[in-house]
Amino acid sequence: MDTAELILRELATGLMSLHSRDETMRQLYAYPAPLQRSFERLILYTVSHKLPSPQSLMDILYLCTKPMAEWYMFANVSQATWAETDRLINWGLPTAFCEELSCDNLNVADELEQNQIFLALRRLCKEHNSQRGYVGFRRLFIERPIIQEFELATHLMKTPLNLLAEPLRSVYEPIPLIMSSNGSFRLCPSCGVILQRTIHNEEHCESDTCRELTSKISPKEIPASASWLRLRRPFRRYITHPGLAEVRLARQLEKSNIQVELWPHFDRYDLRLTLPSGEVWAVDVKDWSNPRLLAKHLLKPDFPIDYDRFYYVIPQHRLKYNHDYVRVLEAYSPYLQADGKALSERQFSSLIRKHTA
Repeated sequence: MDTAELILRELATGLMSLHSRDETMRQLYAYPAPLQRSFERLILYTVSHKLPSPQSLMDILYLCTKPMAEWYMFANVSQATWAETDRLINWGLPTAFCEELSCDNLNVADELEQNQIFLALRRLCKEHNSQRGYVGFRRLFIERPIIQEFELATHLMKTPLNLLAEPLRSVYEPIPLIMSSNGSFRLCPSCGVILQRTIHNEEHCESDTCRELTSKISPKEIPASASWLRLRRPFRRYITHPGLAEVRLARQLEKSNIQVELWPHFDRYDLRLTLPSGEVWAVDVKDWSNPRLLAKHLLKPDFPIDYDRFYYVIPQHRLKYNHDYVRVLEAYSPYLQADGKALSERQFSSLIRKHTA
């Protein structure tokens, strides 16, 4: 990893850590350590390259709102990690590029909380041989990030979610009434998560994918009350937002007379499709903003093959500002160059139509 990428990864990690703090933590601690370290590294970098140095962390935060093409200190760096249009902050909140660039092992609290509870839920499902239970709680997290207490209790009384009642209750938390506006909670029209208020006193979804897709759509509103619960932040980040594209694609495919299994074999991959011909396809949906970063994470599947074809599918909204997404992904992924297959959502839908006509 070269110095420029190290600086950006540390900076992105600090931004994600800063964003994950509640208001009390933000007042007690000025900046996360990775943010301070990235600032110090950038000072050394610019001095050693005889470039103008940023004067403060506020200068860096302002630069984070600009596309990478405007980062003068990296203008001559040959870099395969970012595109010129990538930026770390947009609408006052971290972007998907920022999240993908950040290092999870430095965001220990979020990662441990999500991993421990998630693994406990999956273990319970495996012990009871309940694939339906596993799919049930995953869909609950994706489709109901906001839920009332009595509704959650009703879900947990039903088989097979009753097996998971205790850990599932710990995944939801009361919504602070301070997040209400004029007596209502305002929800993202795409994912249903409560909108975040930025330092500019604007309301936006915490997911920049939703911000792009719904910038001109009015938010949903529900009456604010203490009975509303929300999925805790680590689960929104790691399950709700990535899962939206998976569930949407599953619904579309079911309309084409295709048998769809979500997260088969307790999440070996995302979708198992049985076509009318009897052929079985496996699909992994990859909703990443940056194809170069995604390419570094794509490896040849190491699980037993129970399908005839395997595809990586890229949600169509990722190609809105990057029409060459799939080409770039293939160019930077040794696995895809060898024998893997990646398609945009539109290309995949076209392929499905050819095989179900």
